[in-house]
Amino acid sequence: METTNCFRLAHRAMRRSVYAKRYYLSQLKKNEGLPIYFFNWWPCEKFESLWFYKFVDNNGLLGSSSKRFRFCSVFGMREVLSYVPSDVKVFFTGENIHLPQWRKYADSLLDDSSCDLALGFDCFEDERYMRFPLWLTNMFDPILDSQSISRRCEQLRYPNRFDSSRSHFASLIARVDVLGIRKEMYDVLLNVGRIDCPSQVLHNDDTLVTHYNDNKLEYLRNYVFNICPENSNSYGYVTEKVFEAVCAGCIPIYWGSYNNPEPRVLNHDGIVFWDRQNGGKQAVQTVMDLWANPQRLHDFIMQPRLLPTAEEEIEKTLVGLRDRLKELIDNI
Repeated sequence: METTNCFRLAHRAMRRSVYAKRYYLSQLKKNEGLPIYFFNWWPCEKFESLWFYKFVDNNGLLGSSSKRFRFCSVFGMREVLSYVPSDVKVFFTGENIHLPQWRKYADSLLDDSSCDLALGFDCFEDERYMRFPLWLTNMFDPILDSQSISRRCEQLRYPNRFDSSRSHFASLIARVDVLGIRKEMYDVLLNVGRIDCPSQVLHNDDTLVTHYNDNKLEYLRNYVFNICPENSNSYGYVTEKVFEAVCAGCIPIYWGSYNNPEPRVLNHDGIVFWDRQNGGKQAVQTVMDLWANPQRLHDFIMQPRLLPTAEEEIEKTLVGLRDRLKELIDNI
């Protein structure tokens, strides 16, 4: 019986290995002819449109040699990445790899000696690791220019400088609600005002697609509040959600990163934080008070959304990425 089980396990492992090899070859074909390769990446029509592709290209990192950057992520079999030639192998994740569904990537690929650089949201020290949260790729262009970074930060810092009139109470845009945090917030805040939900979770509004052509930021500009919790709660795990709310001029009602998201970038005084331990009582009280008092609401909305240290922190991170990639490609 034990021999049979061992045989089955060995056969299953062999089949998995064969499948991984075939899947790798199919991904290799999609990358054919490009100076930068992507494996287990988010689905996209053209790799040339990806933020990291443009970052490498725009910052003079391609060079004239045959050496290639090979970017890897979590959307596929881990075994596939063992077939990826080393050249310069960079791992990046915007997912919370400490959750069960991503546990095979919990090491940020650092257990793989062929990984030259790992990028993610975690905060820890390792010579092959650099903190590079996902929101940077959503909020900032993939080119290093101090003036454009400053301009972008100023846009985010004062998104309502010229328009502070909004007619709708709150919105919630989400495809999934694994932990139930979004329904929890919705159910309680519904007592304050109507909450429009144009995506899969608690869907009650079609206008995101019918009137705004699926443009999330244009849709959000109609709302005072945006309910934007993370999918999970881990130190440093901050996605684009809170930044999209800020960019659209909404007041974020936020939960995630132990309610300490990007402490050198975001002005926490401009965010309403949801505390699950007390059922969000303080957050609800704050929202009710703002919604009932136009002057307080105006003052809250018009305060700077980013800290004075934001430009320095963002530029330091982007420059750091460029320098690390340049060092890797130059040292092959």
